[in-house]
Formats: sequence, structure tokens, C-alpha cells
Amino acid sequence: MTLIELLVAMTLTAIIATLVGQLIARPLQAYEQLLRRAQLAEIAQAAFGNISRELRGARPDSLRVGCAGTCVEFLPARSPQPDVPTASGPVTYLCDPASGSLRRYWAYPIRAGGDSRAELSALRGARSAPLADRVESCDFSYRPGDGSRAGLLRLSLGLASDFASGHRERIVLLLQTRVAKAP
Repeated sequence: MTLIELLVAMTLTAIIATLVGQLIARPLQAYEQLLRRAQLAEIAQAAFGNISRELRGARPDSLRVGCAGTCVEFLPARSPQPDVPTASGPVTYLCDPASGSLRRYWAYPIRAGGDSRAELSALRGARSAPLADRVESCDFSYRPGDGSRAGLLRLSLGLASDFASGHRERIVLLLQTRVAKAP
């Protein structure tokens, strides 16, 4: 084998190795993106499950959306799970994209409706627990029911996360849950 033949063989091997490497890298990147999206979807699904489960036990006509669509408040009537204690006062779910969180607040006094600052200041001193992190956007909206149908709460929740690779993954999920009109 001559030197020229050896150089040609090495060049062809390098080209083939580069092409094969690219063919393998793309599916691996797609798999990593899928895992990241699944992780974000799990966070949102857990929050959606808690919210819808608790709203099934809300007192009829007690639900209200406030804080410019970033919070929902209601009065629990009963716990849908017998072993879970019911809050004695109102419960609020508050999205705060600035801090990247969705939290549940309870143990605060009932208040009249008002502006967003009054709503948020009433939550000072309340007990709270995180429901979701990595929150980038959210929007609560409520369509009250009438005599023939239940009310409908809609929550759009956007989650995002930066990863070590420098890639930013975003998802937006939608929850719609019925709210009983009668006890």
C-alpha cells in the first residue's frame, strides 16, 4: 500500500465516520428534547390534578378569578378524599411567572373582591405550598354555569426550563375543569 492509498483510505474513513456520527447525534438530541418536555409536562399534570381535584369539592358559586387572571380563589365545601382535611377558609392558587412558581394559599381570612394589590396583600401571612416551578406564563379564566350546565375553569400554564446544553425548552398546557353549580 502506498502513501497515497493510505491517505485516501484515511480521508474516506474520516468522512464516513463524520456522517455516521451526525446520523446518530440527531436521534439522541431528539430523545433528550423529548425527555425535557416530558419532565415539564409531568410538573404541569401534577399541578392540574391537584387543582381539579380540589375544585370538585368547591362550594357552588364561590369561585372567582382575580389578580389579572393569575389567581383563582374558592371556598372548599368538602374534601374529595376522605382522609384529606378541608381548609376552613378560602383557598387561592396563584401563578407568579416572575418567581417561576404556582402556589396554593390557605389559612387567611375571607375578603371582598378588589384590585390585584388588595388581593395579593391578603395572602401575606397565609400558609402556602408550591405546586409547580418553572412557570413562565399562566392564565386562569372562568365561565360561570347556569341552571343547565356547570361552570368551566380554564387554566393555561406555560413552563420553561434552561438546560446545561444551553437549550431552552417550553411547553404550554391547557386544563379545563367543570365546577359544580349545585351542592
